[in-house]
Amino acid sequence: MNQNILLVTNMPTPYRIPLFNEINSQLQREGFKLIVVFGVGGESRRQWNINYSDFEFEYKLLSGDGIKRKNAETISLYYGGLIRLLIKSAPVCVITPGFSIATLKVFLTSLILNIKYVIWSGEIDLSSKRKSFNHKFIKLLLTKRASKFITYGSLSKKYIESLGVSRDKIDISLNTVDTNFFYEASSRGECINTNQFIYVGNLTQGKRVDLIIKAVSKLKAQGQDILVLIIGDGPMKSELETMSKNLSLSSNIKFLGFLQKDELPKHFSESVCMLFPSEYDIWGLVLCEAMACGIPCISSIRSGATHDLIEDGVNGFAVDFEDTNDLVEKMLWMITEKSSAETMGLKAQQFMLIVASIKESAAAFSKSILSVVKCAK
Repeated sequence: MNQNILLVTNMPTPYRIPLFNEINSQLQREGFKLIVVFGVGGESRRQWNINYSDFEFEYKLLSGDGIKRKNAETISLYYGGLIRLLIKSAPVCVITPGFSIATLKVFLTSLILNIKYVIWSGEIDLSSKRKSFNHKFIKLLLTKRASKFITYGSLSKKYIESLGVSRDKIDISLNTVDTNFFYEASSRGECINTNQFIYVGNLTQGKRVDLIIKAVSKLKAQGQDILVLIIGDGPMKSELETMSKNLSLSSNIKFLGFLQKDELPKHFSESVCMLFPSEYDIWGLVLCEAMACGIPCISSIRSGATHDLIEDGVNGFAVDFEDTNDLVEKMLWMITEKSSAETMGLKAQQFMLIVASIKESAAAFSKSILSVVKCAK
């Protein structure tokens, strides 16, 4: 009997490889083989270095190019050749990426081959983004035929429930990174700069880095000697640099550009806190990275990850970055309450290593998939 399980995703990324390695290892122990299907090999906006020798799973690379949407924050893919691959491989189960073109292709193929599929989604309710009737109708069709749903966290589970899916068909596998890597690569201690904050991510409009700059301006006006490292690249970089210069913050905000995964732990470890102001991220993996390094985060209430990872006032702060006064107050607390901030960071690290590790996430993921494929026998 064919024991292949296909997992379709957009492109290889450094934070997904450890997860796929661990899922493959767990599925192999149950007699199944994971094959990861990538829609494309990469995309111009992504500057990651990918080492294919790290792959411990079999993979396929489809033909097709990324199509940029109007806002340049996300891309959609054609997943060319996916239907042909499904017919040829006849897997026992397919994991599909959210309500994508790939899922639609798997849905259509399942009508003929009766393929079981599981939708892996982090989508949350973004009421400000209106969807067309056709989009909503297709989404409902996809949900009706799906055997199971695996969500990034509690908000995405809540969203799937709002589509009429029963709770027993939805499992949570916390979206995470290789927490052990960041834990082992971090070096907390005397190297901490108690006035240094850090932001890591794309420099796009929805990330709201401008709100960080406004807060820094207020802190400087209060006589605070503060430094924020901005790590990342994107279409808003020059505009943010100009904003910083116009507010006379050139010595307070440093733009370091894009850095690879291996370069991040040092900067996390030397900072007192990470700032995550995004207003549109359905999750926020950089929170996982920072917390695993042992630093607390001030995180946007509009980020999906905040609701599952941040216990407000215990291992970080959940704030509305639009409320600049509250943000400034929380940043001041990080600066002035050094001992409490360090304790908060240790609690954040402990949470990631125990609750949101790669092994825990992969175990929940594998358990959900196995409940589908074993029922199919």
